[in-house]
Amino acid sequence: MSPLLYVGITQDRVPVGIRERIHADADRCRRIVRAASSFADGAMILSTCERFEVYSTMAAADAAPWVELLAREFGFSTDVLSAHVRVCFGEQVARHMLRVAAGLESRLLGEPQIHRQLRGAYLAGLAQRELGPVLSALGRSAIHAGKRVRRETQLAAAGGSIIDLALARLPSGVKLKPRVVVLGTGALAREALVRLTATGRRNLAIVSRNPRRAQLLAERFAGEAFALADMRSALRSADALLACSSAPEGFLVTRDDISRRRTRSLRIIDLGMPRNVDPDLAARPAVDLVHLEKLHAFSQAPASAIDAATAILDDELARFRDWLAARHAAREITALCSAADQNLASRRKLHARITRIKAQVAA
Repeated sequence: MSPLLYVGITQDRVPVGIRERIHADADRCRRIVRAASSFADGAMILSTCERFEVYSTMAAADAAPWVELLAREFGFSTDVLSAHVRVCFGEQVARHMLRVAAGLESRLLGEPQIHRQLRGAYLAGLAQRELGPVLSALGRSAIHAGKRVRRETQLAAAGGSIIDLALARLPSGVKLKPRVVVLGTGALAREALVRLTATGRRNLAIVSRNPRRAQLLAERFAGEAFALADMRSALRSADALLACSSAPEGFLVTRDDISRRRTRSLRIIDLGMPRNVDPDLAARPAVDLVHLEKLHAFSQAPASAIDAATAILDDELARFRDWLAARHAAREITALCSAADQNLASRRKLHARITRIKAQVAA
């Protein structure tokens, strides 16, 4: 059996300046997995704003080929990347994937988005036939574990989402009726717009690199559409900016977009990874810039919910361990049968060895 291997670059270990350079869309993930086919039997990549994780099966427990590949892909030296990645093997990999699916490795404990993201990465790997049998089974276990945690515990209800944190930091008030600008038209931006309108906010603007998509969302949410080139105009009368774009190329909101003479307070919440907003804007007196790193997502989940989720993961991990043992036994028995001679003595010896293997699996 090829050993399980994990290489991770996550929010709890890597500075944002490095992590924002390690971002991959679905096409880039597929390209990386194809490049790894010379040394990996199977691979799955989970890439989100908070984490870039490789789950792989290898002929040998050696992370060096993956570190070298990722360093080349993202423009790092292997020494720099090695200093920041987390590597683990075997059952630790399985346990970690189950914890990720359940939301126990998230900044917001129990947050629901990560389960959908992991499921998407798993289904993409299946469609491309990149996983192999062990990762396929582990992915099924993780997705099932995540569903059980959300169905059988209160962890998800307590965890909330990153949008909850962001919206809680927006200016509010009956008299103020703040104008909120949303940058982006992806899933995170759409979720924010749904939540904003559900709470009665109507003074909205949507900014996008794609003016047509911005216009469609503006029509849906009774807002005003702006092209990215018109960012300065969109922000001129704004009280808040919620930046949710996944654009990989540099800052979308720069120092030129906000006048140095501005006196009207502007709260900017940057949920982008890579960052959407030039961090130097935090020095402007009228600007209150809150980056994703500052949205300290300490879960309010009770200890009982965490304990219940952990018990479910232990159960699912035991099931996966049993599956691995049965698979290993079946492969060993098949190999013994293929190698056995046809004489009676060899068949008796083979029978004894198969009996011992079955006993070990049953133990």
